[in-house]
Amino acid sequence: MIATQLFNSSFEFLHSVLGLVPTPIPTLLLQSFARLIILIGICYVIPESPANYNVFTFAGLTLAWSITEIIRYGFYVLKLGKFSVPYWVLWLRYSAFFVLYPLGLVCESATVYYSYEVIATRLPSYSNFLKYAMPLYIPGFLYLYSYMIKQRRKVLNREKQKLI
Repeated sequence: MIATQLFNSSFEFLHSVLGLVPTPIPTLLLQSFARLIILIGICYVIPESPANYNVFTFAGLTLAWSITEIIRYGFYVLKLGKFSVPYWVLWLRYSAFFVLYPLGLVCESATVYYSYEVIATRLPSYSNFLKYAMPLYIPGFLYLYSYMIKQRRKVLNREKQKLI
């Protein structure tokens, strides 16, 4: 899972820089950075963390991240392959975040919370980093969420205009 995330993040960053996908780099960095904090900083480095064994938190992360990526990459494949993108795929691409982003935020925050005691004991400098990084989740989340709301409005309105 970690290698896959690193691989996907690297290519998505490259695709964004080359202009193959319209994802803004700050948005991409926020999403990738948050996932890497969880995957490498907790799941990999501290496998005994209680968060790794909390079924609801881990299942929520997996669900939110996986569904988000399936929708996004499915949309990109259709679009980059010059296929007609069905409206329901377009709608999912620009609407699923209403549920998936908050689910990801809650589960990522819970993962850090449940792991914090172990992290503070084993990696004090990382716990200090998390102490200052976690409050940035809120403005980061608000930035991503408001960006997606604007994108949704723009794209779905443009699609409505085509139908008229």
